[in-house]
Amino acid sequence: MKRMIILAVLIFQMVNPTMGQDILQTNLRWNSASTINLKTNESSSYSCSFISSSSEIQWLQKNGTRVKHFAVTSTSGSWLNISTNGTISFQVTEGSIAGVITIAKDGEGTSVTLDFTAQHPDAIKQRFWISSVQPEN
Repeated sequence: MKRMIILAVLIFQMVNPTMGQDILQTNLRWNSASTINLKTNESSSYSCSFISSSSEIQWLQKNGTRVKHFAVTSTSGSWLNISTNGTISFQVTEGSIAGVITIAKDGEGTSVTLDFTAQHPDAIKQRFWISSVQPEN
């Protein structure tokens, strides 16, 4: 019986390759199909992806034809297993603009939040709801 449980866990990990992934040790692709503007509370359909690594976050839009590169300057928090609830914030820059990108999972779901309003109140403050996550090579 013990062998059956171990075998079942191993099979589940092969089927779900993101299980147990440490967000700072593995490059991950976070796919989104919907968003909410946190300044207006307007929700909409919007297809995009984010690729996270310890040094950069890429925001892929328009089927990957438009890519924004955010350099990670520091991180807050740790999230050792993305299959469980957790939060990590990346302090980032894009050129001379600084902001925070937070990736989180809680009872509401998994999200990527961009907040660049600290220096520029009119800048983006948007949450993207994540529909799937996969390792990125």
